[in-house]
Amino acid sequence: MLKKLIGLCLVLLAGLLGLVTVLGVIGLFVSEKTDGRLSSVLVFTILTALAVFFLWLGTKLMCAKVPPPPEAPSPESTAVPNSGPDMGSPRPMESRSSPAVSFPTRKPQEPYNPVYDEESQRLIDDLLALNRADIPFRIVGGRNEGVDLVAEWKIVDAEFYALFAAAGVRRVFRIYMKLDPGKRTVRTKDQEYGVRWNKGIPAILEGDFFQGQKFSMRWHAEISLRKDTKLPGVVVNYKFSTPEIKGPIKAVVKAAGWRYKGLIFARL
Repeated sequence: MLKKLIGLCLVLLAGLLGLVTVLGVIGLFVSEKTDGRLSSVLVFTILTALAVFFLWLGTKLMCAKVPPPPEAPSPESTAVPNSGPDMGSPRPMESRSSPAVSFPTRKPQEPYNPVYDEESQRLIDDLLALNRADIPFRIVGGRNEGVDLVAEWKIVDAEFYALFAAAGVRRVFRIYMKLDPGKRTVRTKDQEYGVRWNKGIPAILEGDFFQGQKFSMRWHAEISLRKDTKLPGVVVNYKFSTPEIKGPIKAVVKAAGWRYKGLIFARL
């Protein structure tokens, strides 16, 4: 309700700015004075841009779907796989994806089949090397979605349902990455999705999304797991925040001598 109210206020503000701009432009052309006309045009241009932005943001907030609060996961969903009959040799948890839960697939306008030089391939390998079983995000290939790599939260992995549910995560995002070897730049664009929970199982809301750059998103969960094996043990703190996923990626890109460039309005 608060989001819709803010959205309505922004739309009204956009309408007011648009009205002021229209009246100002009319007055500018009717007036015979030429002094200060250039500065007036600049001011009206800024007002127009603000009106368009407020209208877009207000419309988005008013049309946003509010997901219901996450339900507490059932005991079965929070159970952690044991190590088998030999309890003395614990088996590390393997991340697996549930066929019932997946991110919407990005549809490229044309087939994407890049040929990587040695430096680009090395950077891709370094980014893929960030993948570990004990962290709540992963990096995968993205050629079928028209990019080189995709970084995403492991909310689609059955083993991590309990963690994301315990944190009350309602929004997740993916980072689409495309390499530009000529400029030694990794161009990225974020796509955020809403999450709805049902008996501890998440559903990604395809119609509730945002494209651009995510600068702040933070969730927190504490769960009693052993960090190395995911067996019952010490309490582990998981921070599902924007820097947790973007920080390591930016560090690898910078270490390779490349630049990480986040896109907001430009096409990837």
